[in-house]
Amino acid sequence: MIEQVIDHLAHALNVSGEALREANLYREGQTTPYGDVLMSCHLEKLWRQLKESSDYKRRSAEIEAFNQVRAALHYSLYL
Repeated sequence: MIEQVIDHLAHALNVSGEALREANLYREGQTTPYGDVLMSCHLEKLWRQLKESSDYKRRSAEIEAFNQVRAALHYSLYL
C-alpha cells in the first residue's frame, strides 16, 4: 500500500520513486518523530551498496523496456 502512495507522489512530483525514497531516508543526526536522535544511521551507505550490488540501474532499465512493449502486464523493481 505505501509503495503505491510513494509512486503516486513521485509521479505528481515528476521524480522517480527511487529518488523520492532515497530523499526520504533517515540520516545520521536527524531526529525522528518520536524524538530519538539518530547517532548511528547507515541507511545512505546501505542504500548505495544495495543499488550497486543488485545492479539496480540495469535491471530497472530492462523492466522499463519490457513494460513499454507490453500493455497488459507490467513489472516493477523496488529497493
